[in-house]
Amino acid sequence: MKIRLKIMIICLCIFLTGCFHSNKYMGVSNKDPIHIQLAYQEMSLFAEKAKKLYNLELVKCGGGMMASIDYFSMTFIGKQQVNSDDARLIFISLSEEFIKQINQSNSLIPYLSSYPFTPKNLDLAISFEAIENPPFEDYVTNVGMFNSISKTSSVTVLYGRYRPETGRIEAVLDESYERAIGIVEHQKNLESQWICPTS
Repeated sequence: MKIRLKIMIICLCIFLTGCFHSNKYMGVSNKDPIHIQLAYQEMSLFAEKAKKLYNLELVKCGGGMMASIDYFSMTFIGKQQVNSDDARLIFISLSEEFIKQINQSNSLIPYLSSYPFTPKNLDLAISFEAIENPPFEDYVTNVGMFNSISKTSSVTVLYGRYRPETGRIEAVLDESYERAIGIVEHQKNLESQWICPTS
């Protein structure tokens, strides 16, 4: 388990520093294949949604888009300070919203290498603000899934914590995407059942 976590931390570092498009439309023009133009339009639309809903900024995007669209890659940054529950909620909400958007894009569907589009077709990472003295123990700065790199049969979500004193990201937690969804749904159910006391 520890070895797998270390390997995934390396994947996280590669993904966060990799050579993806650093602008929503960087290098994309009307001379590019239509599926690439459409893919970047979808990521641009989603970036606006992520900014509005979660105050996240898209800083890198790209994917596997040679003859068709195999997968999307996106990296966001947020200035929030979060624990693993907060990170999970934002990450799952964000990924599920993007998956829904792609599966509802009638113009893009013909260019997907597999349909319906699933978490397996998505590399997604979020970096949150790192602080030297976090106000809570369960503190994370990075969350992501890296299916194009890991090539595993299951989708795993990785949580990390950046240590300013060492300049490194340490592994905090890894869990299956299905488990992460289950935890988020359970938390939402508890919140919906909560009855606020009246004065």
